[in-house]
Amino acid sequence: MISNCTVVIPVKKDEFIYRAIESVPEDVEIVVGLSNSPEEFINSLIKKYGSRIKLAYSSKDGMPVALNLAVEHASNESIIVLDSDCYIPSISTIEAYDSYLQEYNFVRGITLMERNSYWSRIAAKGTEAMNKRFSIKPRLFGPSIAFRKTAYQSYGGYDEKMVYGSCDHEFCLRIEKNKEIVGFAEKAAILHKPLTLKVDFKSHYGYGLGMRYIDAKFKFNYGLGICLNKLHPVELFNKLTSRGLISVLRSLILGAVMIYGYLRYKSVK
Repeated sequence: MISNCTVVIPVKKDEFIYRAIESVPEDVEIVVGLSNSPEEFINSLIKKYGSRIKLAYSSKDGMPVALNLAVEHASNESIIVLDSDCYIPSISTIEAYDSYLQEYNFVRGITLMERNSYWSRIAAKGTEAMNKRFSIKPRLFGPSIAFRKTAYQSYGGYDEKMVYGSCDHEFCLRIEKNKEIVGFAEKAAILHKPLTLKVDFKSHYGYGLGMRYIDAKFKFNYGLGICLNKLHPVELFNKLTSRGLISVLRSLILGAVMIYGYLRYKSVK
């Protein structure tokens, strides 16, 4: 029995959310946090799932708003975050998170990328490398995260001003400043839909905007360093030797996109 967990899904509008919801075991509570979602999308969720899910709506935009609202409406202390374009492949993911949350306030699992194109296969290699890094030093980034509700709320949740991206980085900096130890649950896997070139570009542009916000807020160049790291010769050499030339090219392209977003921050905020 794992009914002491709640899966929260922040979303504005995403056709993949139906797969996300249906991947959650029946005895696990689901709360969908809606940020300025269109009425027809909300009605479709109500019609399809009824009382199976809780809906929490805000007229404000942004993933942080949706997540904070979903967490607020969760009945349980153990919270598993599921992005709307991801799904849970097995009940063992829920069980692993539930087990680790008995010991840690915050837990990082692994992200597995689906592959249906050349670009998605390249992106998946990057995600595999990230999983390996986090197995050594877990950090609370990405879709594969869980936490205790009271611990998350004690830090004020995600910064709701971060409507573009990198809100997980900003939250991570706050908990790391307080020396929180993040657990790593290697058996807690979340599957992510295949990445396309367009989605990758849009995401990394948003990450760049978010990194500039982080630097303005904390008064140091953490975000700029993250952006530039994708272009660092040592980083590129490591990718060349471990993942091949195409991964180097992807890093160069997305690094440039992130820097462009970083530099554009003041004109779009």
